[in-house]
Amino acid sequence: MKLNFILNSPIQLRYENGRHVSGPQGSAGRAVKVEPNISGCEGYNIIGGEGYIVTIFNLDGNHPIFHNNVQVTPKPMKIVSQSKDKIVLRGYRVKAMTPIGWIDFNGSDYGLSIFLKENEIIKCIFHLHDRNVDIEYLTDNFEDKTSQIDFKKKLNLIDNYVNEIIKLHKEEDIEELQEQLHNLYSMFNKPGGGKLLTSYSHKDRLGECFLYLLEYDWMFDDDILEVYAENGFYCITLSLIDLKSEKQLFFNAYRLFLLLFLGSNHLFPKIKDLMEIATINTEIFSDEDILKGPNYLIDQFKYFAAKIIWKILLNDGRVSQEIRADLIKSANSSSFEHLNNKEILRKAVFLRLK
Repeated sequence: MKLNFILNSPIQLRYENGRHVSGPQGSAGRAVKVEPNISGCEGYNIIGGEGYIVTIFNLDGNHPIFHNNVQVTPKPMKIVSQSKDKIVLRGYRVKAMTPIGWIDFNGSDYGLSIFLKENEIIKCIFHLHDRNVDIEYLTDNFEDKTSQIDFKKKLNLIDNYVNEIIKLHKEEDIEELQEQLHNLYSMFNKPGGGKLLTSYSHKDRLGECFLYLLEYDWMFDDDILEVYAENGFYCITLSLIDLKSEKQLFFNAYRLFLLLFLGSNHLFPKIKDLMEIATINTEIFSDEDILKGPNYLIDQFKYFAAKIIWKILLNDGRVSQEIRADLIKSANSSSFEHLNNKEILRKAVFLRLK
């Protein structure tokens, strides 16, 4: 079978070590493109005429800042096995261009499995073999068929949970708070949950709830904590680019700082993955960002948030000594004085895309 197709995927699932850890990400439009290698592949020292080029695109529209919808840059691959129902592609060792010149690139870390039914492609799985991570791209045949009425009821139920959680947090009723947090997370941890997350309108308040899930976690499961941190980062960052007042800026910056204070370690894997497989757009990421990696970017985001809030919170007795010390340290970091808020926020916006 000659491969030359684009698979549109409205739903994605993520697996680590064979275990489902996140998704379905409903209404997260992606496209998997597989095309014959006719004239080589940009960024790699290969010739045309052998194998295929695999690229994954973000279909959620043109981004207002970085103007690029490539999510996984083109990867040269070859067929390693083939049957009536499944074709497996895998990368191979090549020379790749980087900010520091040509380097050896182990393309075999990447692969793609293509699943067929009656000669029709029904799904693809993108493999990151070196990390035992698989991302499953499903066609709309798998999409949750929840009716509009039921969907609105679920959004209303989420809204009730969010309002109750914020109220219980103010009342310091931790036992009942944890119960309601569990109910809220259960809404997203099932088919159609991704679409509920992206459709819920009060992203700032929902981000606050994911922050409380991190703070009052009772399961101590690293995979689940990563989901809390990623979803909280997604909601809060989205709120920071849709501000209507200085008050909103302050509270969302405060939420972002607390999320990073509590969940930096749990955000690290997601940012690492995105930096390694997403397009490295030099208009957004500097060479220093790329070389120093995820922790350097996380520190930038903490600096961004701390500069907005630290003077107001410095003498607030409700702020713990540990948070206050990190707040002062982050706000006064000389490493990022040359960056303005807009530059840092552009990077956060890029990385919060799922």
